[in-house]
Amino acid sequence: MAYIPTGLISNILSRLPVKPLLRFRCVSKPWRDLIDDRHFIRSHINRSFESKNNLSVMLWYDDIYSLPFDSLNDAVTELDWPFKYSVDKTYFLGCCDGLVCLGIGNENAVIWNPATRKYRKLPVAPIEYPQGYVGEPEILFAIGYDSVADDYKVVKITSCDFSKYDSEVRVYSMKLDSWRRVGDIPRQHYIQWGYGRLNVFVCGSLHWMLGPEHSIVAFDMAAEEHRLLPGPECKNTWIPGELGGCLCIFDNYVGLRIEAWVMKDYGMKESWTRMFSIPHDCPLSFEMAVPLTYSKDGGKVLLLQDCEKFVWYDIEHQVREDIGTLGLLWEYFEAMMCVESLVPVEGGESDEKKQDGQEEEEAAAAKRIIH
Repeated sequence: MAYIPTGLISNILSRLPVKPLLRFRCVSKPWRDLIDDRHFIRSHINRSFESKNNLSVMLWYDDIYSLPFDSLNDAVTELDWPFKYSVDKTYFLGCCDGLVCLGIGNENAVIWNPATRKYRKLPVAPIEYPQGYVGEPEILFAIGYDSVADDYKVVKITSCDFSKYDSEVRVYSMKLDSWRRVGDIPRQHYIQWGYGRLNVFVCGSLHWMLGPEHSIVAFDMAAEEHRLLPGPECKNTWIPGELGGCLCIFDNYVGLRIEAWVMKDYGMKESWTRMFSIPHDCPLSFEMAVPLTYSKDGGKVLLLQDCEKFVWYDIEHQVREDIGTLGLLWEYFEAMMCVESLVPVEGGESDEKKQDGQEEEEAAAAKRIIH
């Protein structure tokens, strides 16, 4: 058999979906080491984002579903997430590089990789209640990536009463498997709840809308500190998002239009640029739209309209096209883009026998492909 350089093998494998890569780990020890290498995993993620391959839309309400980005008209697939049959309610709290953060009940969180079906249940982070406080606090979890430390982290924000107390902030490190408390968020900068509580991870920071003012709180994952970002010159109802690797805002002029603003130079107020405007009568009126991603050619943007359906909006021709997704049983749902990845989540609670059987199946499948 002719010799194939390792670099060429890596280049070829980085273009494949996660499922065959998991099988190919069983081809040989060098292939397993290559596919498990953190540089390969990062290269695979970057290539997927650049090509818009290996992407899916995650949908959730009472259940969690997945829909391939390349086949939005197909039927959704119900996922078997960790603690699915727990008596505690599950909350979808965001995703980063293929890792999904789930809330289980009020205080428990899980990091889950749907592509590899592995997960890690996080230790419960303590809460330091203010003296004299009685009640149930608002708790928010979010996941992001620290590129400096090459570490995935979960941020937990606890608000006992934003009118009286600062919000407590703790950060969980996957590398250290522990929580630490960092600087609190002042009570005058409380995070907007509702749909706005769902974070946007872009440019190394998590972002949320602030309740009392038209600005954004950004939490830097490397520095583990928050700061305020200026918003664009608009004072209506904001929906945060990410488009083309940039932080974006959908500004809703109720009954008139929705304007899409993009921060082209991160952190610079003057870089906010209005990219396009969607008339509310194009062709039917709607109340809100959540930006998900651009099409592969960049000419359209995928929207979640009124938390009821997906639509493509043609930016140049100002035309909206409904997507007839099959299997949606809810009148209301939320959605977020997610990439398939090989990012490991060691430390999860799992059935060892089931894993051994799965690896044997993957090895047999790999041999059939090779021979």
